[in-house]
Amino acid sequence: MGFLNSCLEQLVRLAALAPFNPFEDLIQQPFLGYGDTPQHPLIPSGADETIVHPELASPGFKCVYPSRWKNCNTAETRDCWLQDTQSRDGFSGYSQIDINTNYEDLDATPVGITREYFLEVDGDVTLFADGFEKTSGKVFNKQFPGPLIEACWGDELVIHVRNNYDQNGTTVHWHGIRQLNTNQMDGVNGVTQCPIAKGDVFTYKFRALQYGHTWYHSHYSLQYPDGLAGPLVIYGPSSSNWEIDLGPVLIQDYVHDSSFVRYQEEVAPDPLSFARADSVVVNGHGHNPSTGNGTYFETTFAPKKKHVMRLINGSAGTHFVFSIDNHTMTVIENDLVPITPYQTTALSIGVGQRYMVVVEADQQPGDYWIRTHPATGCNGFNQSLPCGGIFDDTCSPFDVRTGIIRYNTSSGPDDNLPTSEPWDYRRDCADEPYEKLQPIIPWAIDHHPTNEISESRFAAAHQNEFSSNETGGYRHWMLTPDFLWLDFGNPTILNLDNETYEQNPNFHIVKDDFESGYVFMVIEASNETTIPLPANTSIIQISHPLHWHGMDIVLLAQSSTTFDPAASFSTFNFTNPPRRDVVLLPAGGYIAIAFKPDNPGAWLMHCHIAWHASAGLGMQILERRDDIVDAVGGPSALAETERVCQNWNEYNAKHPIDQEDSGI
Repeated sequence: MGFLNSCLEQLVRLAALAPFNPFEDLIQQPFLGYGDTPQHPLIPSGADETIVHPELASPGFKCVYPSRWKNCNTAETRDCWLQDTQSRDGFSGYSQIDINTNYEDLDATPVGITREYFLEVDGDVTLFADGFEKTSGKVFNKQFPGPLIEACWGDELVIHVRNNYDQNGTTVHWHGIRQLNTNQMDGVNGVTQCPIAKGDVFTYKFRALQYGHTWYHSHYSLQYPDGLAGPLVIYGPSSSNWEIDLGPVLIQDYVHDSSFVRYQEEVAPDPLSFARADSVVVNGHGHNPSTGNGTYFETTFAPKKKHVMRLINGSAGTHFVFSIDNHTMTVIENDLVPITPYQTTALSIGVGQRYMVVVEADQQPGDYWIRTHPATGCNGFNQSLPCGGIFDDTCSPFDVRTGIIRYNTSSGPDDNLPTSEPWDYRRDCADEPYEKLQPIIPWAIDHHPTNEISESRFAAAHQNEFSSNETGGYRHWMLTPDFLWLDFGNPTILNLDNETYEQNPNFHIVKDDFESGYVFMVIEASNETTIPLPANTSIIQISHPLHWHGMDIVLLAQSSTTFDPAASFSTFNFTNPPRRDVVLLPAGGYIAIAFKPDNPGAWLMHCHIAWHASAGLGMQILERRDDIVDAVGGPSALAETERVCQNWNEYNAKHPIDQEDSGI
């Protein structure tokens, strides 16, 4: 049944794939381990198998399932994934697995194979992503962005991460992956593990219970804006048909010097100071219009074909509006949640958010601009200093053209630039329209939360006074009443029996001991809030992309008005509201969310503007503390966490590494 070929499959996009190899002076390596052994799936010997070949997967990549299941995923039937050839005798009696299969039902989830990957972290690497020589890059496997990690719905991932960098520890977070019963694999130093010390290796193991695309990135301080980020794709069904997969499109703002240095602008004594980026890169390609250096990201359309693009905003602080001149997009997924398809000419993507879109090549063959327009009021760029550092169409020289679509029948040399004109689209800082984000699998939310909303209201606030304390002298962002400052060497997951630990305000732990129903939270960003504010703090009315680890949250309300404890509850939507893991908190308004307390763990919730998170805008949700150890597999499941912590603390004692921010 092709077993030997399956055992030899290569799981990684090789360095020859140009979109993920934008610089020349660094040697692009195949995605190998610590020696010369290629990465292979681990398949039980003698297994009968059904093979699925996802489009544009790495050479030789296959989805592998028990032989009783057959592939039903084609260009005409993207909503189907597997069909049982023996009627209802498949696992748990499900005769078909498709877009309507509840991905939170473990009995309905397909059983794939184990896939093993190796990542190595290096620092002080020279990058030329936009033509500027950046000497403070931090990368996975000598690539920027990091190598594509691929899996199929139901697979287990085993990912070994080695740290070669002596100036920082590191961790890797698998953004948006629910980590059901694997809290210790979430990759957050100070919460679920200690940093990986130089020379040490931490092995992450978790199942791909969701499908779609996302990204992985370091969660150690400000490493990911310096390059420690890459795409992650889990192949599965789609809510609309398509023919060609163009792969992940990772959009990032880009900093020329070290992000650790740039961060000092965010916390400086000047209340008008904030961290700013220098340019925009798409899949590692950037073009500097002031110098003419760098390159544009390019990809090819086949005429009359439908192409799927997996969009990711992996920025430090910029909300983008994505568009392709003359082409309409059909949106089919947000944040690993399949949604009812809808069409748009421009897509608003907050920091950390992901969208899957289908684009039909239905225009005259030619070349067309991709535009990544910084949303008004949700960005900061040095090129925009004449506008106060904020991109503004009226006075900024910033060029929003960052990529090129070329039809494969286009004539002329490859260096021809498009002459296409942009759509007339909205450019404000806002999530996609609430009513359009309708999950395929509906949830009906109980109108009665298991908790008291009055005890779960928080405000995104800012410490105005530059004061010195045990966490250093700088201005903080916070979710009231506390800012976040974690202990690298003593994570929450190893202190579950320590009552004193939970009482430390710097760890900002919010306990959730409910076992059923829905827990509600309200987060506010209005200076008219009735939430008591700590001394020397105020509400700066700007938007914040808030990210919840360990859960899909239900968005009950998202408003640009002030939350009214007496009246706002009546406006909440309880019938199949949007679900995602990153939600934009509107400037001057509020969001109301809910989640199921069904995944015991210490889960981080934070603003995904990296500068704000590092300055303290985050908290920990300690979900069902007494059940966490059993949920992750008992005390032995934390042995690797304990070993890595011991190595980190020993290394840090000999080679002290200053903690200059919240840790995340």
